[in-house]
Amino acid sequence: MNTDLDEQSQLLSLAAFIGRVLTTEVTLGDMLHGCAQGLVTHLGAAFARIWMFNPADDMLELHASAGMYTHLDGPHGRVPLGKFKIGMIALDRVPHLTNSVVDDPRVSDQEWARREGIVSFAGYPLVMDDRLIGVVAMFSRRTLSPSTLQAIGSVADEIAVGIERLRTEEALKASEELFRTAFAHAGVGLALTGLDGRFLLVNRAFCQITGYSETEICSSGFVLVTHPDDRRTDQELIARMMSGETNNFRIEKRYIREDGNVVWVHNSVSIVRDSLGNPVSIVSLSEDISEQRRTESALQGAVDALQLANQRNADILEAISDAFFALDQNWRYTYLNDQAEQLIGKKREHVIGKCIWDEQGHNPGSSYHREYHRAVRDRAQVTFEEVHTSTGEWFEIRAFPSESGLAVNIHNITARKELEAEKERLRLREHNIASQLQEALQPAIPPNVHGLALSKYYEPALAQTEGVGGDFYDVFAIRDGCTALIVGDLSGKGLAAASQVATVRNMLRACIYREETLKDAVNSLNRMLEENNLLTGFTTLFVGAFDIESKLLKYVNCGQEPALVRRYQTFSVESLDPTGPIMGTIPNAEFSECTVQMQSGDAVVIFTDGITEAGESRTNMLGIRGVSEVLGLPIAEDTEGSPVAVAEQLGVRLINCVDSYSKTGIRDDICLLVAVVE
Repeated sequence: MNTDLDEQSQLLSLAAFIGRVLTTEVTLGDMLHGCAQGLVTHLGAAFARIWMFNPADDMLELHASAGMYTHLDGPHGRVPLGKFKIGMIALDRVPHLTNSVVDDPRVSDQEWARREGIVSFAGYPLVMDDRLIGVVAMFSRRTLSPSTLQAIGSVADEIAVGIERLRTEEALKASEELFRTAFAHAGVGLALTGLDGRFLLVNRAFCQITGYSETEICSSGFVLVTHPDDRRTDQELIARMMSGETNNFRIEKRYIREDGNVVWVHNSVSIVRDSLGNPVSIVSLSEDISEQRRTESALQGAVDALQLANQRNADILEAISDAFFALDQNWRYTYLNDQAEQLIGKKREHVIGKCIWDEQGHNPGSSYHREYHRAVRDRAQVTFEEVHTSTGEWFEIRAFPSESGLAVNIHNITARKELEAEKERLRLREHNIASQLQEALQPAIPPNVHGLALSKYYEPALAQTEGVGGDFYDVFAIRDGCTALIVGDLSGKGLAAASQVATVRNMLRACIYREETLKDAVNSLNRMLEENNLLTGFTTLFVGAFDIESKLLKYVNCGQEPALVRRYQTFSVESLDPTGPIMGTIPNAEFSECTVQMQSGDAVVIFTDGITEAGESRTNMLGIRGVSEVLGLPIAEDTEGSPVAVAEQLGVRLINCVDSYSKTGIRDDICLLVAVVE
């Protein structure tokens, strides 16, 4: 008995040590070395090694070695896929386990094994989302028990998650560095402002526009550079964003440079909100349009002066950097400057007096045709954007109506469009990385669980958080005839929360296998999390154990939403309320265990608060009462007698209700597990 307890203590110590290494080490080399050292220290291995798979040349490369051998070079430093025992484990993606190394045909150096007293070997593939990541293996001078082998397998799964976490973090860091570079060197002014109006970050172009240094700007607020006559308008528009009336606005305003001169800018302003929709900061894109404003002023004078053929104004139009042309009331060209000639590819003498629709081929459905006619019809300036079909360049077109016809100014905005496209590409890339990692962290439910029909649903609130959630579920056999049903919710978002999901899930499994009761397992897990400081926040858990023969469901609810039992005969719904506090907040907390008698056809529905908090606002949510009403409705007669169909129908019905109730989208992750007694 003491030997078994010693072994379980070693395995729990190993799980805690590996959890710390995976959540604290910041480099791949340190993390892998720490994991290998943990196998040697806590399992008494002769030596342990970890290889990483390089798909470019189908080679396993040794990254960590601890114990009697610590070097990374030599014949085992690079192992081809499918060669030797390590390469075969990687190729087959199947563990190789033996307590008789001397008789194992895959161990080529039998003399070495006898000389060193090597008895056992355990090698596991590192796989994540059906992708080979590497291999972890160890030799030992003692026999490895089934519990120890199972623990090594769990460690292998955690190492795979840890490697994926670091790789994802490195990809995100690269994306952030690329964005910082683009921010710093953008051709337009970029600024990040706090809600109090103080500048937090500005780029070089913004400093050039205002004439101030970055230090001077970031030590003050927008009042420093904003013209006094424009401040009130700015404040009113920002207030509308803060209230949620709008998320962005555009405005032409004036900055006062450090030298006292006034510069006109076109500002595109957006508000940044957190996952709850609260304002966090304000981002603005400023483009110097002083020349454009001077151009517009000149254009207005030029349109009137064209009737008198004023050569002086024509000289001004030739000097500006934008393309400009004028049309009479019959849409015929009356003037083009040099830039307009270059843009349309024709000399002015070949188009003056000719109709623009004949020369340029703008059909009635084109934006040019529609907007030019709108300007003339409404007697108002129009502005629109268009891409040049041959060069791919973007232009902003402004049309000014007058008594004599229409004046058109065309400004190249390709640089601004490229920056906007790059920002969107980076956002989508980070979103895809988070989505793929979230899917990889959810285990597959066993295809067949004797005595139960199961259905599950998981949806992260990635659209709101752009991150990875902490909700999870788990289903596994505790022993023959007894199945664990688990749903949990860790606080926080992001990759750290995902790593803690793996730690809590695997440690909970180990505690359930070790302890005689569920409450002992949960209390043991809580102590280990507290003593080793493994949680950065807290977690809620519903831990159930269903016995097939007696149809008894034992459970411990650690501050989780009440699970609901739907009775087959009456359609009544019973609540399995919390039996203890949330985990990770109260030292030495105690959790009690309850039992509920189930019958054939009864269903237990376990879920996180993403379902009950569905709704348009915090004051109008679905709640436990709403979920109970949905579950209490009868199911179609042709499916009520089939546990599999009932499980699927209950899950689909509940998710459809959440979708219809959450008109503006879910605000938190959704995790749902339905089990129907056969």
